[in-house]
Amino acid sequence: TQSMQHHAPDAVDRLLNPESIAVVGSLREGRFGGYVTTGNLLRFGYKGKIYPVNPQYDTVLNLKVYPSVKDIPEPVDLVITMAGASAVPKIIEDSVQNKARVAIIISDGFGERSEDGKRLQQEIIRTAEAGGLRLLGPNTIGVANPAIGLITTPYRTTYEKMFTGGVALCAQTGLIGPQNMPLEETRYGMSKMCDFGNKCDLDEIDLLDYLAGDPDTRVIAMHLEVIQDGQLFLKKAKEVVPEKPVIVLKPGRTRESRKALASHTGSLAGEDVVYDSAFRQAGVIRVDNFRELI
Repeated sequence: TQSMQHHAPDAVDRLLNPESIAVVGSLREGRFGGYVTTGNLLRFGYKGKIYPVNPQYDTVLNLKVYPSVKDIPEPVDLVITMAGASAVPKIIEDSVQNKARVAIIISDGFGERSEDGKRLQQEIIRTAEAGGLRLLGPNTIGVANPAIGLITTPYRTTYEKMFTGGVALCAQTGLIGPQNMPLEETRYGMSKMCDFGNKCDLDEIDLLDYLAGDPDTRVIAMHLEVIQDGQLFLKKAKEVVPEKPVIVLKPGRTRESRKALASHTGSLAGEDVVYDSAFRQAGVIRVDNFRELI
């Protein structure tokens, strides 16, 4: 159900370089939620405007809290929501009214969960598309841009500094999140990080497109369980590879992972051989596991 158009460099730019952010979710202290995301942004030194959103609070962490996204007095670049799945359609509607540019849907319980979840996801996509709002997720921990202290994860991190560098890391899993990778110890210099989640809209092609022109990124590394449009991805990769190496971890090459994938999604083993040679032709470096990717 990829109904959105590709080539969204402006939207991806607002996602990774937002000047204003609305954070929608629980604002009580805890280990997960809007309070944590807001605190992370402040600790990591994000300098843009932060608008926490929750009808039950007036202020949090010395910031004024708004009852809904549509009550924020200016259009925001980025909305981050971790509210329960059933509350998300309304939040997306409010974001469209606010004329927000991009929303990160951290919440799970959508297409990956059930028929009801699939319907909710369709409703959200329709509302966003009609209102010109782009989406990342659902079921994602979002993005990080160390250069501006942008970190959207709703989990506490044990540190408050990410090192900047030339590697962009995109994945279809929260495992790459700043809360899981010891970025401060390894001193891996990251330019951008992105967890695609369910990919109901923005996906690896949009990010590849954007990172190709990103002056801070010298190497593009991606973990992709599923590639939405293999041909378009490879065409794009072919253009990028002469400028910047593209490394892809695509599970399915070892016998065990092939067995797991087959029980999971029918027969992807044959397709895997095709990917192998296509990656080679495009000049993409394929790796087998996370350790190799890192």
